[in-house]
Amino acid sequence: MTGRDSHTDSEVRDPFGTLRRALWIGGWSMGREVDRARLLAVRCGVTVYNYDYHDARGHNARRITNRNS
Repeated sequence: MTGRDSHTDSEVRDPFGTLRRALWIGGWSMGREVDRARLLAVRCGVTVYNYDYHDARGHNARRITNRNS
């Protein structure tokens, strides 16, 4: 964590100790961040976690659950 963050290391939940080794790639909508991340992952032999994909799945699951309630 950098000095600019409002949380201390002990306040951030990181059970596997991987967040401090993560490279977060962000940008504007349709900025092709996912494509760039995939290219870097292949080149560096690391795993890509597509947050937007998983976030959208969560929203869809809640939408379906609420519709069926």
